[in-house]
Amino acid sequence: MPSIALSNNDDLGLESDEEIALQVTETQADKVDDVLTNRLEDISEHMRHLNQLSQFMQFNEENNEHKRSEVVPSTSKGCPLTHMQRPIRLKNIEGKPEVYDKLHTQGLKNLTCSNDVCKSSIMSNYVAPLQPRKQDDVLDQAKDFMNQYFASLKKASSPRHEARWQEVQQSIEATGEYQLTEAELIFGAKLAWRNASRCIGRIQWSKLKVFDCRHVTTTKGMFEALCNHIKYGTNKGNIRSAITLFPQRTDGLHDYRIWNGELISYAGYRQSDGTVIGDPLNVEFTEVCTKLGWKGKGTQWDYLPLVVSANGEDPEFFEYPEDVILEVPLTHPNFEWFAELHLRWYALPAVSSLMFDVGGIQFTATAFSGWYMSTEIGCRNLCDTNRLNMLETIATKMQLDTRTTTTLWKDKALVEANVAVLHSFQSRNITIVDHHTASENFMKHFENESKIRNGCPADWIWIVPPLSGSITPVFHQEFTNYYLRPSFDYQHPAYKVHVWEKERGEIKPRRKFNFKQIARAVIFTSMLYARALSKRVKATILYATETGKSEQYAKQLAELMGHAFNIHIYCMSDYDISNIDHESLLLVVASTFGNGDPPENGELLSQDLYALREGADISDEKRMDAVLNKSLQLDIDDLKKSEPLRKLNFAVFALGSTNYPNFCAFGIYLDKTLGELGGKRLLQVECGDEMCGQEQKFRKWAPKVFKSACQIFDLNCSDDLSNAFHEDKLTASTVRMVPSQRAGTIDKLLSNYHNKKVQRYKMKTAPRNLTKLADVEKSTILVEIYAPGLDYEPGDHVGIFPKNSSELVNGVLKRLTGFEDADEVFQIQVMKKKRTPNGTFNCWEPHDKIPAETPRTLLTHFFDLSTPPQQDLLNLLADFCDENCDAERLQKLGTDSAAYDEWRQLHLPTLLTVLEQFRSCRPPAGLFFSNLTPLQSRFYSISSSPRKVINEIHLTVALVKYKNQRGNDRYGVCSNYLATIQVQEPLYFFVRSAPGFHLPKDSSKPMVLIGPGTGIAPFRSFWQELDVWRELKMQRSKVWLFFGCRTREMDLYAEEKRSLVREQILDRVFLALSREPEIPKTYVQHQIENEFDALYKLIVEEKGHIYVCGDVTMAEDVHQTIRNCIAAKEQKSVSEVEAFLQALRHENRYHEDVFGITLHTGETLNKSTIRRAARPLTGS
Repeated sequence: MPSIALSNNDDLGLESDEEIALQVTETQADKVDDVLTNRLEDISEHMRHLNQLSQFMQFNEENNEHKRSEVVPSTSKGCPLTHMQRPIRLKNIEGKPEVYDKLHTQGLKNLTCSNDVCKSSIMSNYVAPLQPRKQDDVLDQAKDFMNQYFASLKKASSPRHEARWQEVQQSIEATGEYQLTEAELIFGAKLAWRNASRCIGRIQWSKLKVFDCRHVTTTKGMFEALCNHIKYGTNKGNIRSAITLFPQRTDGLHDYRIWNGELISYAGYRQSDGTVIGDPLNVEFTEVCTKLGWKGKGTQWDYLPLVVSANGEDPEFFEYPEDVILEVPLTHPNFEWFAELHLRWYALPAVSSLMFDVGGIQFTATAFSGWYMSTEIGCRNLCDTNRLNMLETIATKMQLDTRTTTTLWKDKALVEANVAVLHSFQSRNITIVDHHTASENFMKHFENESKIRNGCPADWIWIVPPLSGSITPVFHQEFTNYYLRPSFDYQHPAYKVHVWEKERGEIKPRRKFNFKQIARAVIFTSMLYARALSKRVKATILYATETGKSEQYAKQLAELMGHAFNIHIYCMSDYDISNIDHESLLLVVASTFGNGDPPENGELLSQDLYALREGADISDEKRMDAVLNKSLQLDIDDLKKSEPLRKLNFAVFALGSTNYPNFCAFGIYLDKTLGELGGKRLLQVECGDEMCGQEQKFRKWAPKVFKSACQIFDLNCSDDLSNAFHEDKLTASTVRMVPSQRAGTIDKLLSNYHNKKVQRYKMKTAPRNLTKLADVEKSTILVEIYAPGLDYEPGDHVGIFPKNSSELVNGVLKRLTGFEDADEVFQIQVMKKKRTPNGTFNCWEPHDKIPAETPRTLLTHFFDLSTPPQQDLLNLLADFCDENCDAERLQKLGTDSAAYDEWRQLHLPTLLTVLEQFRSCRPPAGLFFSNLTPLQSRFYSISSSPRKVINEIHLTVALVKYKNQRGNDRYGVCSNYLATIQVQEPLYFFVRSAPGFHLPKDSSKPMVLIGPGTGIAPFRSFWQELDVWRELKMQRSKVWLFFGCRTREMDLYAEEKRSLVREQILDRVFLALSREPEIPKTYVQHQIENEFDALYKLIVEEKGHIYVCGDVTMAEDVHQTIRNCIAAKEQKSVSEVEAFLQALRHENRYHEDVFGITLHTGETLNKSTIRRAARPLTGS
């Protein structure tokens, strides 16, 4: 694969210093005349080619545009024929199919061709200017690049795209520049190679290795990075393409530059008689190196030193170590005398004078390497008259007649020179390609690009090889040459435009330093040097969370892994999946939501991994189908062979609850998928149960992962990890409350606190009792909320943020110290250690999570006061008891797990209960608040359709009320809050999409709805939507509803259901009563058994959908009932039917909306099972 531009064969500095200085002036002087002349001639050219183009252009819209162009001159882009914004027909003289190039319409006006002159054979037809870009230009190019980047990910105009563009725009408007992410940089570099019209080896563009060295700011660091580049690219002869990028241009005065045209090149020494020893191409640069202090040996094969400059400073030179460069002695397979010529060449072509231009950002210091095409050495380097000029020497050795060109001695000698180059490289297993193979590969690339991008920029003069051009296929193919960004551009040689320090103005006198300042500088420098030496392996940590627990664990893991690795931690929703094939170490901490679904911020990664798994070894077209409908199944054996993540080492910690059948399903799914994609497990997936020992499991798992990762990457790690999770314990002296200003509205504060998009709406009406029981005995209510503009779909959830009762809040406030007015705004501050070059200092900083608010508001909206406190909090409270007996009892509960469990089960205490039990306990408010757990949202299925009840959202809420073992009443915090809320009172919540529980896309498919109790909630949204379908005269499906409750008085929405049956929106409704007097106890699964013959037809034969909503026990019972009924009817084994039901889940036809265990249903706590540990999450 030849390098991008053959800069080693042509002088990039053909212009003199005076020409460079006059360039701008001449351009401005001719600008007016050129524009007027070009545009008038453009119109004439359009008219002349109209008839020819109309023969193969049949698009009416473009014809209309062309007619308008006869009146309004168009802007030229490149050559006159390409600026017409029309597809260009490209013929193949050998009779291959014609192609049409449409990509040229995206070309930029950087080619210098005019209507009169084609300048495509000029070496540097575009040289990047020395001045930085204007802000408007940066904005335009950044927007174009972001569009290209997100379109490549098939996420154009997505929320991620919009958020990233807003971030970039704000940075440019504020500073005039922005920083590319690593994934954007890699994409841009690969695309720039893909766009390089002069490179024949672009078929390998997607395999380019990108070394991001934007953090390197010294010349020594640049030298080390480039040595690593050469070693990687050379790879002992198995050449690999790579690019290294240093910091971007800022103001044009602090550029980073590589002064060499190529990283590796031979010196050229001009002799007094005018002859040159070495490579004549490098005579001028050799003189520059000599002036810098370099002393060459004066031989023909001296390697030039590497000259680099950092941050606009004067350059430094570095000589390569002997083992860095791989050199090839040139021999011939048939001519022994060829070795006597003592010719040689280096194995790695690495262009280092080009500018990388991407997204409005200019990287002035880049090094790109590929592998050689044999003619680059055999024809150009060895035989050009302005290079080594060996052609006649070789011909003489071959005893050819050189007196006349008619003997074709030049052609014969040139062929043998190329034979020698190919033989020398191939006999030593060093990568090289002959010009015939390179041409054929480029034709394949050209055909691929014409299909994929509708065009491929190509400069015919550069693509056609310098040897035997007419017998290569590229010779006979028409190309169009145009300029696309991202790009690699020529730039002025650094040694011609650099401003030396002595030329920058008055030299300031040297500052004198005292001993203390010097000592401090030495210590700080040694710290930086030690940090640079310990360049660490990158480790990425991903987390997905609903409550914040996974995020907490992920941060603890990051602190531990940070002892040996370079840590990058992301929420899964913020992680760019295109980075995953560049990761070497990935650690995942993931919770599971509901009955096996990912948390909302893990859904996108779940989809991306599914698409990657299903499209691991298939075509782009099929991969796109897999992403869109996930219907394509890939054979696991084929997947294992492709192993797209074979370089990845990973480990997963899964969080979940055994109250749900699909325990830790999302974490197990991630572990399974990463393994199938070729990743190597550091440890088997670890599952932590929130009901028992989750914290302890994590604290054992994390050190094991750390040790395993250190062993894999051959790093030293301490065996003593007993203090791995040591945290600075907050005390009364390190936490304080200070008066402050309110930081925002409650909805904004809740959004920041929970990392959710919380919205504020109001109650429309008072909650309505849905049962026929008296209000004091009511068990279920309908909540109607006025929510204009709220976007949701039937089947989605809302997360309601409840309020703690005023009784609970006021009782706790009375027990706290540290403030006088509970309605004054305070900010909680924490004393932290701040490390600076001058030492470590203690300073007060705002709490990183708790907002500035009043104590009353914090206790009302932000902290959980109802859940029994954990042992850590009891230990804290023990320190603030005035009476020893209270302190001793609290310490006992805080350290003795058995005593704590007994006390907890007996009282089910709230925080107020604890403070009332231990009356001498009066903790300081700031420290107390810092140790409280957040008041989490409670999820409810939506019971309305946005197209039926406009600007409203309805909820079906069961009131939670229970007793502890002492007979004291306890209340569910959210349901009782909703039951007592007043009309027009504000309500705070967010919508959580549940795509796995939406109505079928095919409205003709039957639906079986199964939901006892408040499990009917989402089905009310379904039948409201079905009513809308009926009004729109959409094709109607069969709908059966199975509902269960205790007595007829508790039959929810009874009148609505009867009306729906009359209107034929519901075909059949079944009622199961479990506590009705004089009626046998019946559950929904009994009704399913009785009606299964008819149900079988709906589910199996008519490919209907099953929807199950309710608690985990009911969902498990229904699953087993359906499974057993199908097994009996088809006379199959349970395992065979289980596979069928699994297939239904794959097809998104078995839907579950399962909620967990509430405290008043404790009888189910011991009945949790693990049925489907790791089902694939289709549509999640």
